Amino acid sequence: MGKHIWKWLLAGVWLSVGVGLSAHAVSFTATSTSTATVTPTITATVTVTTTVEPPLVVVSLNHNRFNPLAGETVAVTGLRTDHGQVTVTVYNAAGTLVRKVADRVDAANHAFFWDGKNEQGQVVASGVYLVMVTGNRLHKRFRIVVLK
Repeated sequence: MGKHIWKWLLAGVWLSVGVGLSAHAVSFTATSTSTATVTPTITATVTVTTTVEPPLVVVSLNHNRFNPLAGETVAVTGLRTDHGQVTVTVYNAAGTLVRKVADRVDAANHAFFWDGKNEQGQVVASGVYLVMVTGNRLHKRFRIVVLK
């Protein structure tokens, strides 16, 4: 009859299932006038194949130090083959949230930029900051230095 393949994304993992079904024709010939009972036999073969394809995840920064007063920004670039959503946040050295750059955004072939400002739009002080990129099965941390 044929083979069918289904693919779906489950918890950040691509799953593919193939199912093949086949049936054979049954034929008979009656050459007398007597009554005969014929029971056809149908054979079905089901094959299930599951393939787990992990997503390709590449996350990088364009540089790890910058001067926001000179108009410089930090770019967080990412590529995910599963088009998973990511959140990009910036924390200061004390662990306090400075800014949420992206919140549950589709990260496939995207870049996210931090301009060195906090949630109130003020340029942050010079120092070390932590950029966190998180998503489904994705946890990356980068240290950057803000210089003025």
